[in-house]
Amino acid sequence: MKIILYTIGTKCDFYQSLVFAVCLRKYTQHEITFLTNESFRETVEKHGLRFAQIRTESAGLSESPELRQVLLSESSKKLLQTLAPVINQMFEYGRQDVMRECQGKELIISCPSTLTLCITVSEKLKIPLMALTTTPMNATEQHPHFFAPRLKRTKKQNMDTFRQFIRAFDTPERKRQYNQWREEIGLKPLDNDLGPHALFNLLDIPIICLFSSTVLGGKPSDWNPHVHLTGFPTNPPFNFCNEQVDEELEQFLAESPEPPVLFVFGASPFPTEQIQLAVKVITRLKKRAVIGLFPVGVFPCTPMLLESQSFISELSSLPSSLPSSCYVLKKQVKMQKLLPRCSSVVHHASSVFTSFVLDAGVPHVPVVYGLDQPFWGSKLMELGVSSSVIHHKELNEENLSQALVYVGQQFIQQRAREVKELLQLEGDPIHRLIEAFLQELPSLRYVSIDRHSGKPILRPLQ
Repeated sequence: MKIILYTIGTKCDFYQSLVFAVCLRKYTQHEITFLTNESFRETVEKHGLRFAQIRTESAGLSESPELRQVLLSESSKKLLQTLAPVINQMFEYGRQDVMRECQGKELIISCPSTLTLCITVSEKLKIPLMALTTTPMNATEQHPHFFAPRLKRTKKQNMDTFRQFIRAFDTPERKRQYNQWREEIGLKPLDNDLGPHALFNLLDIPIICLFSSTVLGGKPSDWNPHVHLTGFPTNPPFNFCNEQVDEELEQFLAESPEPPVLFVFGASPFPTEQIQLAVKVITRLKKRAVIGLFPVGVFPCTPMLLESQSFISELSSLPSSLPSSCYVLKKQVKMQKLLPRCSSVVHHASSVFTSFVLDAGVPHVPVVYGLDQPFWGSKLMELGVSSSVIHHKELNEENLSQALVYVGQQFIQQRAREVKELLQLEGDPIHRLIEAFLQELPSLRYVSIDRHSGKPILRPLQ
C-alpha cells in the first residue's frame, strides 16, 4: 500500500510521526512517503522513508522567541494571533503540496495540525484517511480540551471547551478561505454552521493515539471504537538519535552512588534563569543534577540542530563555573538509559517526554508553560507520581525545593515504579499501534459530504 504521512509543526510533532512511520515500515513493509519540513529531510531519508517537502518551515516554532513569550501570557487569543502567519502559510502552500503528493496514494495519515487539509483532500481524491496524535483530540465529557487551563469541570463544561476551541479556529475568515479552496477544486462549499475544525468531530476517522489509557484515566466511553490508545513507543528496536557516549557524563554519574535529579525544561523562554535556579536548589538540598538544554536529550538531534543559534547561545549563557554537583548535557544521549539512573525529573510535561519518564519509573516535577503541558501535568498528579504542577510564573527556589523533597519520599518513588508496571501490562506500544493500524485496514473509508443533509460522512471504498 502507498501511504502518505503528513506532519507539520514542532520537533515534537515530527518526532512522534517519525517513530510511527519507521515502526510501520519495518513491520508492515508498506511504502511510506513522509510529507514534512525541509529541515527534517536528512532524518527522514536516514530511516529509509521517501521524503516530500512541504513549503513552509514550522520546525523552529518551539524555538521562536515570539511563541515562547506568547506561551507565558496564557492567552489563547494571543497564541492564535502569533500562529496566524504560520497557519495561513500552511494553508496556502499546504493545500497545493498535499494535493500534489497525495496523487496515486492509497491512504493518508495526518497529524492534528494538518487534518483539516487532509479531510478535503480525502474527499476530492477519494483516498481513505487516518489520524495520528499524542494529544486527546476527540470531544468528550470525561475531560476538557487539552488547551483548557482549568481541569476540574462538569461534563457539560468539558464539552464546552471543545466547542470553544472550534469557534476559536473556525473564524469567518478561515471558513471563507476554506470554502473558496473547495470551490476551486470542484467541491461544494460547507454549510454556514460548519468549519474545517468542526468537520473532525462529525467523522469517525480512525485515530491512533500515542498515549497511554492508564495515563489518560481510561478511554472515554463517548469515544468511538475507531480511536485506539496504544501508548508511546519509547524504546523502539532501532536508533533514532545521533547518540554518543558522553564520557564526562559517565564519569559524573560514577563519582557518587546518589542518583542525580534530571532537569529538562524543553523550549523554555528562560533557560538561563532556570538553570541558575536549578543550581541554587541543588546546592540548597545538597543533591546532584544533570541539566539538559533544548534540544539535547529531548529530540533526535542532527548536527544542524546542535549547531543552531538557539542552542549555541544557551550554552554560551551558562555560568562560567558550575558547581561540581551539576553537569550540563552537551551531547545527544539515549534518554532510555539516563532516566532510570536519576532520582527524579524536573520537566515541561510534553506528551512525548512524559512518556519517557513514566516508562523509566521515576517521579516527576512538572514545570509547565502552555499548550498540552498543564493537561499532562495534571494527569501525573492524578496518577500520584509527581509533585503539584508548577506553572512557570510561580516557579521559585522555595516551591521547586519543596517539590523535589516531596518526590524524594519513598511512597512517591514506589508509586512511580508501580505505574511503570501498569504501563508494561498494557502491552508493547509498537505491537499495539501496528495491531490498531491493521485492524482498521479492512474498513478504510474516505470523506464525503452527504448531498441531502450537507453533513460529512465516511464512505467505504468501492
